[in-house]
Amino acid sequence: MTTLLLQKLLEYSEHSEKHILSGIQWTIYVVGFDLLQTILCTWSDIMNQRTALRLKAACLSLLLKKIIHSNVAYKNMNENPFTYVENYCTEIANDFTKSRMLKTIETINSIKLVKINGWEDHFIENITNIRNRESKWLFKATYLNSLTASMNYIIPFIAIIATFFIHFLMSQHLTTSEAFPICIVFIVQMNDSFISTRKSLYHIKQAVLTLNRIKAGLLLEDTSNHILKPFESSQAVMIINASFAYDIYKKENYQAAMVVETKYESKLVSSEEKQHLTSSIFASKRVEVLFNITFKARKGQLIGVYGPPKCGKSSLLLAALGQMRMTSGQLMRQGSCAYVGQRPWLTQATLGENILFGEGYDAKRYYEAQIVCKLRQDVKELVGGDKYKISDSDNKISEILKQKIALARAFYADRDIYFLDDPLRCMEDTVAEEIFENLIIRALAEKTIIFVTCELKYINRCDYMYIMRDGKIAEHGRHKELMRLGREYASLVKSAIIDAEGDYSDESCKFQKNNSSNVKNDKELSIADCWKIELESEDESYYAINENELGEKKIMTMTYYSYIKSFGGLFMLILLILTYIAFTAIGLITLLRLIWYIETIKSENILVQGVKKNNFESSKSWCGSCFFFIILGCLLKAFIMQYVGNKIADKFHTALLNKLINAPINIFDVTTLKKMKKVFLVDLNNGKILY
Repeated sequence: MTTLLLQKLLEYSEHSEKHILSGIQWTIYVVGFDLLQTILCTWSDIMNQRTALRLKAACLSLLLKKIIHSNVAYKNMNENPFTYVENYCTEIANDFTKSRMLKTIETINSIKLVKINGWEDHFIENITNIRNRESKWLFKATYLNSLTASMNYIIPFIAIIATFFIHFLMSQHLTTSEAFPICIVFIVQMNDSFISTRKSLYHIKQAVLTLNRIKAGLLLEDTSNHILKPFESSQAVMIINASFAYDIYKKENYQAAMVVETKYESKLVSSEEKQHLTSSIFASKRVEVLFNITFKARKGQLIGVYGPPKCGKSSLLLAALGQMRMTSGQLMRQGSCAYVGQRPWLTQATLGENILFGEGYDAKRYYEAQIVCKLRQDVKELVGGDKYKISDSDNKISEILKQKIALARAFYADRDIYFLDDPLRCMEDTVAEEIFENLIIRALAEKTIIFVTCELKYINRCDYMYIMRDGKIAEHGRHKELMRLGREYASLVKSAIIDAEGDYSDESCKFQKNNSSNVKNDKELSIADCWKIELESEDESYYAINENELGEKKIMTMTYYSYIKSFGGLFMLILLILTYIAFTAIGLITLLRLIWYIETIKSENILVQGVKKNNFESSKSWCGSCFFFIILGCLLKAFIMQYVGNKIADKFHTALLNKLINAPINIFDVTTLKKMKKVFLVDLNNGKILY
């Protein structure tokens, strides 16, 4: 509509009789329709965003509820979903990227061994070779993407050239009111349409992939167990002759799935055969981990679960919580539950909010939770105290402190049943014993506690014990009863006592032999201790990767200089700028040539037939030359941009790799491997944006 109004305005400007009121009227119409178009587009965007947010919230809520009720040991939701649409170059580049990242992780994990043996050059050469092959395929893939993006700009001008060339073949008459509305349609509206279409197709592709993931989650079989109330009022948890299993989903075979889909589309297989083949590709495997379990936990008792690693202790807790598939038997539980795992889990919030975890604030219980979990001193040392913001991935606080916070959160929740999966494993003996005594024995004395542990010194304090082996309960009873039976538990206790006595006698002999030298050494520091203290006292900012440097910062002038230097210096920068100017100037020259042609038509010499013929010949040469230069500019722009981006990424990768591997060994003592992996792999991988 705006284009039609503009055409009327141009026709009005060409009229010999002009009324100023009519001109103002047409101008108001144009401005009004532009304003109305802007309002409608804005309103449409706002409504679409609100609808999308509502749909996103609904899908996530539905998916979360589904996953909570679907107890699976493994479901790979992060497989590469772009296999069907990615081209050959991208697939090969991704393979090289994975190989490079795995090789880099291996080097970082074994960096001390690499530096001790002097293997730095060997590893740098291997990683660089992989990067070079990756870079070649990335250049091919990203060049095609850049070429596609450039086509959005040149297609409107190609359409203008083709339209006016056909017009010149049919008639040499052309006016401003005829030409410029067409230019506006092609340059402005068609360009916007192409950009919007490209973005829409991209978002549609992402939406299809997201919906497929949601579909995969929603199609998971519900495995929530029906938990009954115990028929004995004195029991908090009862498991009677039950077996439990995990559903382990195999990794999807995308190549096989693609073959099946292709055959189905080609009508080589029927829908029933497709369903059968697809079900075999996406088959799951059920693995039983607990067999014929009979377990009882009386209210107010401390129940200990003991056994060797991977015998099913943690699985027993998950089974009692209803988080495993029950294949047979019965599960009964009465009362609210709290769970603390071997690895602590925290939310992105303050320390105090992690303890409260949505519960109402009770000052007495809040500070009691800090005291029984030995948190008071740690809170005082943190900047801001309990207002210090932490998260599960925070590297500034130790795993011990995170576990203390998890225990304090469970205590503050004041539940009826506590499931503790070896929470004291990561702590020092003295701290662990104090927390066990203060929290588990005293503070939670009236609660039902199911306590998994690998330490005999804790299991001896339990009211009742279950000894597990190979997913089964080997024996159960009180300490005296199990010792009287003289079976597995009794042999473990006896062997532990013998080992403790042997260690004590060895330490006594050493103490008597080296008593005089120990007194002297107490007053002096060893060379190793001195070196350790000196290392700890050094400024870590010299060696370590500062956590603050990992965030977003203002781009400095030296950063731009580094970019310019990395892709060839000032000459390449000038060439890049000239390429952009030339590519943009092609469209401008096209429009200027069109204006010149219209003015030529208006001149009096155009009435001569010979002049008409020459003008038409020049218009044909103009169309051909514009078409040629637009295509050439598009190819050159895409090539130069991808060449520059590829060169920058390669140089930065090589420089960072050499700097990291050839760094002093001290940096690996004060910097965590997680930080180095983040800087080298995650941040550098984002360098693909340069393309």
